[in-house]
Amino acid sequence: MFHIRLGDGNWPDCDAIPLWNEEILPVCSPVYQAKSKPLSLASDILCHRLIHYVDPYRFRIGWADWLRATGVGAPPTLPTSLQVNDSLVAMKAAENGEGIALGWRPLIDRPLRENRLVIALDRTLKTGRRFYAVTPSAPNRRKVALIFRDWLANRFEGL
Repeated sequence: MFHIRLGDGNWPDCDAIPLWNEEILPVCSPVYQAKSKPLSLASDILCHRLIHYVDPYRFRIGWADWLRATGVGAPPTLPTSLQVNDSLVAMKAAENGEGIALGWRPLIDRPLRENRLVIALDRTLKTGRRFYAVTPSAPNRRKVALIFRDWLANRFEGL
């Protein structure tokens, strides 16, 4: 068994190898950016259609958290164009021009390189949490899972 988990790396009866830091920034499609009001301040986000990723099973940073972290007080009601419960669906909606979504590095790096997404505002939130490759600490772990875990850890070393 093998998992990628976000947290502090402390899970009972598990070995956790750090992969990458949680870094979150607003992204949108190049078309959306070209036809929208320019963003220069974090508060300008409030004038745009926002794609909200809400995970029903675990805490994830949302727009209100991102705004507070950038020094902007979140209003009681945020603009919404779409609310989804999957981060990949949020990224696809942003790619399709539905609005601005929060994107997690390194998951957004390829769409950024391929110009399917652009950074809407260069304000990265570094939460201090990390993503980990997690395996049970039991002695009968599958060798293939450990090989993959180690390969993944080497691939993301330094992020």
